[in-house]
Amino acid sequence: MSSTSGNVTYLPFRYCYDVSPQCPVENTIYGYYPNIGANCFFAAFFFVSSWSLAQSQSHIPAFSLVDGPDGGNQTKNPKTKQMAAALQLYAGIRYKTWTYLLAMFLGCIDQAIGYIGRVMLHNNPFDTAGFQIQICCLILGPAFNSAAIYLVLKHVTLCFGPEYSRIRPKRYTWIFITGDLISLVIQAVGGGMAATSMDNQSRQRVGDDLMMAGIAFQVATLSFFAVAALTYVIKRYRAPAPLPAEAKMFMASTKFRLFAMGLVVAFTCIFIRCVYRIVEMAGGWGNPIMQSEIPFIVLDGTMVTVATIVQTVLHPGWCFPRLSSGYVVPAADSHPGTFRDEEGELETLEKTKKDGNDTPDHNPEFS
Repeated sequence: MSSTSGNVTYLPFRYCYDVSPQCPVENTIYGYYPNIGANCFFAAFFFVSSWSLAQSQSHIPAFSLVDGPDGGNQTKNPKTKQMAAALQLYAGIRYKTWTYLLAMFLGCIDQAIGYIGRVMLHNNPFDTAGFQIQICCLILGPAFNSAAIYLVLKHVTLCFGPEYSRIRPKRYTWIFITGDLISLVIQAVGGGMAATSMDNQSRQRVGDDLMMAGIAFQVATLSFFAVAALTYVIKRYRAPAPLPAEAKMFMASTKFRLFAMGLVVAFTCIFIRCVYRIVEMAGGWGNPIMQSEIPFIVLDGTMVTVATIVQTVLHPGWCFPRLSSGYVVPAADSHPGTFRDEEGELETLEKTKKDGNDTPDHNPEFS
């Protein structure tokens, strides 16, 4: 139904295709022209980040757990600079964190495409394609960031002592990634319904409710993860037993300490963003919070950007190579042919060779 104000008759939303006196920008769902500068910046940033993540897989250095006298990391084979360069090339090929890469790459691509949708809305706030692109992609993207965070906890517990964890280490990945996938599916279904129901308010409301439910499930998963991680840290801190040799060597590394702090920052940013999104959508389409762009830029765009920066700069391939495939875990007795299996049990390369394998079957990221 059209409405009249003064001498101007406003058309219903479904009959508006661009801004005009009969179809003012205030009648759109967001009620404003998305800021071109901010949204172009975010789109460019996430495209560059996805490229950087892909490039990082072929430039991961040989990482030593032992800091040198100058505070830097020594290579495992301290012969010559030429040998170090060869190790750099070798490590760039061998040390891969493919699951982490996949999660972060998909998240960055999702975000970049979503902000392109908002740039389209700047050009035409009634652009249906732009709205559908941004609502679907920007809702889903951060779930991949949280998935990358979930991958780490299993390896932290294996490194610092699996006996202090209430959950078997290998189950961490499956529990939290499954929770993340459930939230993704719910959000995807809700986003699809909302994006394709512009002229059906009841169906659009159902889509909105599903998106809120998906994000709420993501918040619940994040909260459970925080409780599990904090419980483990407290138990490990209070334990009288000394740290395993591997954990001591990681703790002596500045890179690992920065990596741990970066995970906390990334987690906090994603959590804040999810809470904001629930509040934003709780009031329905076109509510005052949804029609204010500054909170969106600060609490969504900036939060996900900060999380992505720390997850890219403080990449586990550089800072916590236990996630890299082929990583050999040193045993407490420093025997060069010893490693720990997925549950922290000591194994030897000799035993592995007897079983018909030349190297440990260690797929650390997702097994």
